Amino acid sequence: MSGGRSRSHGEYECERRWTEYDLGLSGYYGDQLFSPQYWAEPEAKLDSLLAAGGASGARVPCLGDASGLDTPELAARVDMNSAQPLPNVSRHRQGELDAVTAETFREALVRHGVTPITYRELLGIVRSAGPSSPRQ
Repeated sequence: MSGGRSRSHGEYECERRWTEYDLGLSGYYGDQLFSPQYWAEPEAKLDSLLAAGGASGARVPCLGDASGLDTPELAARVDMNSAQPLPNVSRHRQGELDAVTAETFREALVRHGVTPITYRELLGIVRSAGPSSPRQ
């Protein structure tokens, strides 16, 4: 059991697969998804990231980013991630890419003492901390 409740067969199966394939999964390692730029217009995504600063309040903030290039292939995609799909998905993905690669964004990370890492790096940190479950 974890967190005072029974875990489903599906949760156990997912954990087995994560371990088998050495994967990280959002929310499993104490990270909390933080995507202030998602609903912003493409040209305002950088401003929304900068305005949010370190405001997630999470112990391990996880910036959810869906970067991409504004190409015909991505322009053909329909957003199915929410009840209110974003129009012009490729423009939004390009806007996120432009925002997270902007010099002012990198400067803000340094100013806030944030070091971006991947889930693979987070997995290594969790494993080096000891044998306890990340959800404990």
